[in-house]
Amino acid sequence: MINRSRYPSWLLGLSATQAGAVLVFLSFAGALPILQADWLLSNTQAGIIQAAGQVGYLLAVLVSSSLTDYVLPKHLIIGGAIWAGLSNLGFALFADGFTSAVIFRALVGMGVAFIYMPGVKLISQNIPSAHRGSAVGLFVASFTLGSAVSIALGGNLASILGWRLAFALLSVGPLAGAFISWRTLPDAESADHKPEEPVPFSALLNNRAAVLVILLYMCHAWEVLGLRSWLAAYLTAVGVQDGASLAAATRNGATVTGIATMVAAAATASVAALSDQFSRKKIIIAVMAISLFATSFLGFTWTFAWLVVVMVSLAAAFFANADSAVISTSLTEVVPANYLGRTLAIYSFLGFAAGSISPFVFGAALDFASSIDREAVNGLGSPWSLGFATLALGSLVGLVVAVVFYRSKIVLRE
Repeated sequence: MINRSRYPSWLLGLSATQAGAVLVFLSFAGALPILQADWLLSNTQAGIIQAAGQVGYLLAVLVSSSLTDYVLPKHLIIGGAIWAGLSNLGFALFADGFTSAVIFRALVGMGVAFIYMPGVKLISQNIPSAHRGSAVGLFVASFTLGSAVSIALGGNLASILGWRLAFALLSVGPLAGAFISWRTLPDAESADHKPEEPVPFSALLNNRAAVLVILLYMCHAWEVLGLRSWLAAYLTAVGVQDGASLAAATRNGATVTGIATMVAAAATASVAALSDQFSRKKIIIAVMAISLFATSFLGFTWTFAWLVVVMVSLAAAFFANADSAVISTSLTEVVPANYLGRTLAIYSFLGFAAGSISPFVFGAALDFASSIDREAVNGLGSPWSLGFATLALGSLVGLVVAVVFYRSKIVLRE
């Protein structure tokens, strides 16, 4: 049974809004094969369209997070959900090729950006620190769950109903979320978080704890977004090497990746709740250390049995995502309310930027390893080991930062 002191109705409504909005954020990835054939897109063009949504999010998050210092998060969240839904509906009705698709996907990303960080700010204003980790964990998990469903529905609905009707139907997600937020979210600031006069942004640079937490999030995002980008491809390659056809291996790889995304959501929520009972700093250190091992080891499973590869993949996904909400919660506890919104803007922007670079570095490492060792495709000689090592680098640097954070004697707010 849900503990209402930790999960009030408005928090459940906020999480439902987030999940609904994300339905339109990654749906293009699921429907990509159909759209690519319909519009005769090159792989480069398809990649640019997918990146357009991320770039839209990246640019808009600076505005959305900063505005939470001046505008009620509820208003930003409702506006963002409506924006995302209408932009996606515009894609369904009017997109007819590369240029229009780029524009509409960027607009969708902008709308989604007005939900995530304003939601974290709203939680920090209304949930006490003793329960904040589990609350942020639930909210972050809703994003991950929405991501998994978005990809699955995007592909399946497009193949059954056609992509235009599929995208039109998915637009109901964020629009319904806007209605839910209108009905459930608090209409005013918490009594414990009355608006204060904003302070100069330079205060962030003097807040050592905030800088360390932002670095932690960059390391986390580097690993997580890189893993989401390449896990399905790796599993497909393993399947092909084991004798499966490309089509069968692709289906199996996508299925396992979808399950891994679900596991990631469970990790985010459960470990965040655990951080309300134990030291957040120690949990971050433990998760970073285990994730470093799991992600590194994944690249060496090339010749292992399929079941082992799957289990290691699930473990890597679990621990790569496990500290997401714990890190976000820590930020709300080391930054005063009067510049938390602007700090969240930098936090999200830099984290998403690091996560956007990571997949390119992985691919470059894979190409480099293949070029210098073309015949070594088994065991420790697999080029994939170097690719996954670039992702593990995030946990390695993050572990160092986490230890510095722990030894700094910075006290998280109780």
